[in-house]
Amino acid sequence: MNSYRIDLHVHIGRAGDNKAVKITASDSMTVRSVFQEAKQKGLQIVGIIDSHSPPVQQDLHEMLNSGDLIEYDDGGLTSTEGITCWLGSEIELTNPTGGAFHCIAYLPDRTTLREWSMWLQNHVTNIQLSTQHVYAPPTEVASIVHELGGLFVAAHAFTPFKGLYGSGVKASWTEVFREGDLDAIELGLSSNAHLANGIGELATIPFIVGSDAHSLPKIGREWMVCRMETPTLASFEKALQNQDDHAIETYYGLPPQLGKYYETVCASCRKKGSGLVCDHCGSERLLIGVRERLARLHSGPPPQERAPYVNHVQLHQLPFWGKKRMEKAETSELSEWEILQKEPIEQLETLFGRQAAHAVKMYRDKAFTLIEGGGGTYGKLVWDKEKP
Repeated sequence: MNSYRIDLHVHIGRAGDNKAVKITASDSMTVRSVFQEAKQKGLQIVGIIDSHSPPVQQDLHEMLNSGDLIEYDDGGLTSTEGITCWLGSEIELTNPTGGAFHCIAYLPDRTTLREWSMWLQNHVTNIQLSTQHVYAPPTEVASIVHELGGLFVAAHAFTPFKGLYGSGVKASWTEVFREGDLDAIELGLSSNAHLANGIGELATIPFIVGSDAHSLPKIGREWMVCRMETPTLASFEKALQNQDDHAIETYYGLPPQLGKYYETVCASCRKKGSGLVCDHCGSERLLIGVRERLARLHSGPPPQERAPYVNHVQLHQLPFWGKKRMEKAETSELSEWEILQKEPIEQLETLFGRQAAHAVKMYRDKAFTLIEGGGGTYGKLVWDKEKP
């Protein structure tokens, strides 16, 4: 049994003959660059969730033909960088009595991915683009994914825009799905396991995390460690269900306070608050934050024990880790994960200098405070001491 570091939610900006895939993603987010960046971050598995797009499939096919990718019988695609790719597809669905929300389908191999793409192209406006609105009932979509042997996940489920609980339903996932439709709920982007664990109806649904990276530096912003026999979707499904010694071991996520939708913010005066009316200007135009939304949905104590959730920030967010040091880190033999989590501080001082090493020590000691974000503005890290 092995432990794998996984980022389940990474977008592609351009693919094929420079064709747009995810409009809001950086043009530098190509299939090849994602593999390279994932290795630098210390990941071992990455979920490319625009794999339904024909240009993305073209890039994967060309990498297989050139020998830069190897496909195994169990469905895994592994690069020469040693990164395994899982084939995902983010889509937008609608609750007839609510709003729109995002989900991700993960397919076990290229054969089932092609079948999914063939079905999908008859239910979206543009199969080339990411996160297209699917003109089909959510339950039908979940059934198709499961018939293909895939996993079906509610993406960034608590964000006020396009999250299942944030905009898709009034109070319960059962408003749009049946028992067994959801294989997992994705946390992150202003929520964590502690906040979500108070929702009683999620007692038997696993949590996952992923970066939702739209640019290369954001890869590995949120990730998880799973104990699995092989780096395949079949092993991951066992980890979700704690079967045969497979398990989720640890979540590493952005502190929810740093998320841009954590606190409730008035859309008129931009002040933070809570409730139904702004305390400052009296406006009813409030963007309800994730913290308040989850508090409203809270229905009791945590129903089950889950893997630990570790507040995680990226190397470039630390003081003294500017452009030059980041470039030095990228050319070193250490991954970002090894720098942040593993390498002795004394060795980091030798490699990157006393101040940079001290910043990593502050990170490990959690020597920082958080200023909450909200209303579309990210929160801020304030380091207790910036000089060694």
